[in-house]
Amino acid sequence: MHEEKRRNRNFFVLLGIFAVACVLRYYDHFIVSVNTTVFAFSYKLGFISRGLPGTALRVLNLLFPYDFMSYSGIGLVSKAATFLFFVVLFVFYGTCLKKCNEKMRQDARCLIFFLSIFAFPMFLSAENFGRLDIYLLIIVILSCILVLYEKFEWLIVPLSAVAMLVHPGYVFMDINILLVLLLYKMLTGSEKKRKKYIALFAVTFITVSVLFLYFEFFSHPQGVDIYEEVVATAKSLSDNGQNYHDHLINHDILGEDVFWAEWDWHIVNFIEFPIFIVLFSPYIYLIGRFYWNLIKNERERTKKFAYILITLGAGTILPEMILKTDYGRYMFALIFYYIGCVLILLAMGDEGATRQVKELMEFLKEHMMLSIFLLMYAFLFVPFRDFHISDVLEEFYDMIIVHLPYRAL
Repeated sequence: MHEEKRRNRNFFVLLGIFAVACVLRYYDHFIVSVNTTVFAFSYKLGFISRGLPGTALRVLNLLFPYDFMSYSGIGLVSKAATFLFFVVLFVFYGTCLKKCNEKMRQDARCLIFFLSIFAFPMFLSAENFGRLDIYLLIIVILSCILVLYEKFEWLIVPLSAVAMLVHPGYVFMDINILLVLLLYKMLTGSEKKRKKYIALFAVTFITVSVLFLYFEFFSHPQGVDIYEEVVATAKSLSDNGQNYHDHLINHDILGEDVFWAEWDWHIVNFIEFPIFIVLFSPYIYLIGRFYWNLIKNERERTKKFAYILITLGAGTILPEMILKTDYGRYMFALIFYYIGCVLILLAMGDEGATRQVKELMEFLKEHMMLSIFLLMYAFLFVPFRDFHISDVLEEFYDMIIVHLPYRAL
């Protein structure tokens, strides 16, 4: 036991050093207009989409002798959020290691490090520093920790509501991992626990669905009247006092469909995504084989159904991928979902997941050169960005677009 504690302590020290190295390497010291414009929204303008962050910023501005309603103020808040994200992520890692079987902890540590390669740099680039995604991920991780400990679980309902007030995209990009965890507990738990998780799932799902429908279809009646005020505030919050993200305001304030307005970004996606699939195929194969074998080798029907739901749960991101353009964010969300689900299954002592992780790690140990390559190769894709998936994909895009008759971004 003492030896295992020492290993965990040493692991987290090394992981902390890696986190600091990522901050030093990837932090761009800049916030793009899409991540400042959203703070121009507030409930002063009505119960509008993404109104909570801007409202909170105004409250901070009233409580403290600092100008939070400024570019530097947003930067300070974003730094605090990034620090909190790292803390919550480490708590999640610690929870998974604490709860999983002692024999599986070394394998879990390997998965944690691999996930961290993508997670640590994610919110440090100019495109994603200060992005509302970081608040959504903090909330869903905290919710999963509550369910893993089976304490204060009803808090996931107000937490999910808060996430929707931050960004309605929570319903597609983040809540999937929480919902499949609740479904797993519902399908595999005792009769008493099953009723509890049915209720938790239903109330959480209804809450986020109602809020999403409201923000998408009914939150824009004052849009034209408040448009100029929002634009002026957004400009004042930008780096140069002039920049603002018009598509964001047009969609959330005016309720406009911006699909065609973002057509050039869709062109970027059409070119980069197939290349990403090819380049990322070694990981897609390993993750796909893991979940395929997890389902195939399970004989108990209820558990098999739970595994199918977990495997398909990331499909909630598909509407975003069809209608929106930020494929860098979506690829990170998929990676976090599938590896995060494995860690959660290990934390719950799931026998099927334990067996498949053992087989995967034995395969990687037998092919050590391949394992080292896969570990180093992952750094090629970080940090994920927004409509350009990553720097290497943008380079491929630049090489291809010059040969096409239509010049997109």
